[in-house]
Amino acid sequence: MPIDDFRPTLALRVGVTGHRNLSPQTCQQIRPLVRAMLEQIKGSAEQAALKSRGVYNTHAPAILRAISPLAEGADRIFAEEALALGYELECPLPFHCLEYRNDFTGEVSRRQFDDLLAKAIAVFELDGSREDAPAAYALVGELVLDQSDMLLAIWDGKSARGTGGTADVVAEAQSRRIPVVWLQTDSGEAGLIFTPDEGENGGRSNQGAIDERIRETVWRRLLPPKGPDPASPLNAAERLLAPVLALVWRLFEEALTVGVLRARGPAGSPSESTDFQRQYARLDGLASRLAGLYRGAFLLNYVLGVAAVLLAILGGAFPKWEWPPACESLLISIIIVLIFFLHRRRWHTRMVDCRYLAEQLRIWCWSYPLGLFPERQNLPAQYLHAERWESWVEWHLRAVARRTPMPAATISSSYLERHCKAIRKWVRGQIHYHERNAARLERMELVVQGLAWASIAVAFAAALLAWLGRTAIENYHPLLLFFTAGFPAASAAAHAISTQGEFPKLAHRSEKTARLLWSSLAGLTLGGPSATANLRRQTGDLAQLLLAEVADWQILYRKPPPPPG
Repeated sequence: MPIDDFRPTLALRVGVTGHRNLSPQTCQQIRPLVRAMLEQIKGSAEQAALKSRGVYNTHAPAILRAISPLAEGADRIFAEEALALGYELECPLPFHCLEYRNDFTGEVSRRQFDDLLAKAIAVFELDGSREDAPAAYALVGELVLDQSDMLLAIWDGKSARGTGGTADVVAEAQSRRIPVVWLQTDSGEAGLIFTPDEGENGGRSNQGAIDERIRETVWRRLLPPKGPDPASPLNAAERLLAPVLALVWRLFEEALTVGVLRARGPAGSPSESTDFQRQYARLDGLASRLAGLYRGAFLLNYVLGVAAVLLAILGGAFPKWEWPPACESLLISIIIVLIFFLHRRRWHTRMVDCRYLAEQLRIWCWSYPLGLFPERQNLPAQYLHAERWESWVEWHLRAVARRTPMPAATISSSYLERHCKAIRKWVRGQIHYHERNAARLERMELVVQGLAWASIAVAFAAALLAWLGRTAIENYHPLLLFFTAGFPAASAAAHAISTQGEFPKLAHRSEKTARLLWSSLAGLTLGGPSATANLRRQTGDLAQLLLAEVADWQILYRKPPPPPG
């Protein structure tokens, strides 16, 4: 498959929040400013595409999307200007379409709404209730932020007059670290741009400064970080080694867990096809191959190290034998090659990064039908290749999210029930996986520690026999040396395999995760005043629970590869 098929398409999403009741004079003042801001964002994205050649898919055109609920006033000015500049339009609506039309006074306004809606590539109709209209407007504001990389706020700067107002949306955007460009309705000028680094301290800027800050903000989101990409394809040598080392680890694991059910991977995604599924499948496969490389390499590193020690003992005990030194040299050569690949190709860090990416995308497969992108875990900076917001992990996640359009759906009770049922099935799959995984890891730890103790016991018995009966068994001294010197090395290797594999900690984490998921599953319901908001919240909580487990796994495994055996 061409490598472009795995590269993300360059895309950028711009959302809008603003006032409805704008005077004709205000609309006339801000329209050219809205167009200028959208032109600047578009130009900055096109420049980013040129600066990042080879990173994005070269066979797919850049995508610019405008996210607007199409309310009267600011939302419509934004949508009209975006469409005129070639943006794609996506529309989250607080109510079903026919009900939402009742918000608009006059046939002209409704016809304008219908015309714009017909041009949208995706319409997501929420099931808001007129009995709690503020909650419906607040939820659509959240959905705009879920789908936006930048936010254009057409706003007078005053506090919100009700729940879900412009001020609330701007505050929520800042808490999510979404850059906000503020067009002031009172002066008809470009005002502040809030960025994740500056908060509200950006200060009033002239148009040139605003343009420069927009360019920097767009580039910061679109340009890839420096350093090696953990999701880059395996090279030729790795593709040759991958099945061999994966087989080594699989045989080791199966030998130690005879009689324990294998932990099958949990269900990957719903039946609906999304870009998240495709990217998840790719990264899941890459993470599995890297895991096989890493685990097989560190296992062979220790096993071959013990074998080299035993061969050295045999060579010293039987000088006339020529094969032990030759075999020992071969084993040491293999160890050197494995250590070279472990350090040079960073199998351990690439494995954890790709697994974290894959699991994040797996979760998005289930939250996507609700228009939800759960917030990422805040990993400590020392566990990433760069500062979190500039890491390759975060860049990949944002790139896949940006190019995936909003779901085109009408939320209904049957839609929510169907999706809730699918989430339950997904969670049960996660529970069964973690329960079986914990059982297998506990068995592996038990057997490995048993081998460590058995090896040291044999070495102790051999040493005791050599000391007490050294005269009677003088002819067997070389054989005893094999046990007294070689088996302590075998015991140390078994202990090192246990330490590097982190079997007890991983088993404990899987046990705890399974218990927490059982509790979450019991509380998964569609009750409450807003079924959609309730299910989104519960899905977000489940996502955070699973991401916390993956993040903890990432931190646990993000350690130096094993030293030479």
